[in-house]
Amino acid sequence: MKKHILSLDFIIVIITSVLMSAGYFILSSATADTKRLTIQAISVMLGRVLMIVCAFWDFKSVKENKNYIYLLALFLLLLVFPFGIGKEDKGALSWIRFGGIGFQPSEFAKLLFSLYISFELTDKIEQKTLNKPKELLLFLLKCGLLIGLVILQNDTGTALVFVFMLVVTLFVSGIDFKYIAIGCLIFLISLPLVWFFLSGYQKDRILVFFNPDSDLSDSGYQVYLSKLALSSGGIFGNGYKNGAVNALSYLPEKETDFIFPIIGEEFGLFGTLIILLLFFVFILKIRNIFVYIIF
Repeated sequence: MKKHILSLDFIIVIITSVLMSAGYFILSSATADTKRLTIQAISVMLGRVLMIVCAFWDFKSVKENKNYIYLLALFLLLLVFPFGIGKEDKGALSWIRFGGIGFQPSEFAKLLFSLYISFELTDKIEQKTLNKPKELLLFLLKCGLLIGLVILQNDTGTALVFVFMLVVTLFVSGIDFKYIAIGCLIFLISLPLVWFFLSGYQKDRILVFFNPDSDLSDSGYQVYLSKLALSSGGIFGNGYKNGAVNALSYLPEKETDFIFPIIGEEFGLFGTLIILLLFFVFILKIRNIFVYIIF
């Protein structure tokens, strides 16, 4: 036990602890919702417990159960269709609620998906079948099924996270360049078709991403206020809970996807760079672990 503890990467332990604590600290500034803060505190504690459990978990032994991991992810994503009907949240059909508690199966499936693709590609590397067309196509079809279920839940953002994880993992695994070129070509050719099937609000999000000032009163309002909050922080920020955009609640959804502008407004460029630096070191450390698992 002592030997195992000493072998832990304490830099990862420290960084995750700091980031989780900072997340709660900033969230308590962005919202006074006691329920949300309580859920966040419980999530942080559970996260710490799971981190300790996973630290003593030999992931290489779990690889033998990769197919069960895939089936569990598939089950979770299918679960939302019978139980999530009519449980829309901000346009997404990916929530399941029991009383006042809600959760997204896709968030759990996201972790399972990352494990599955890592273990599956590890086997393909060991068996030297990674670049065989039939093997690769079957693998992509299985991954595509999970991603397709997320898209059907009208949760485009999460689906893009799945796609990003898949693309990066394939690239790191050493997939043949010809497949990368074919993938890029298919992506470019399919863009007009994808655009045709996008809903109005999805198109607006894409257009506003490239030109936030095009619709400041509607689609671009969120991005504009985010930029305003970030820029108002200056070098060292306005201080904890002293940001005008945050205090006056000008920025919608500031306690969720737009928490970063609050960091910039209250702690300035200095604070945001510290957060980004912590994430950068964390990603490098995770990359080293990922390479160890695969190779």
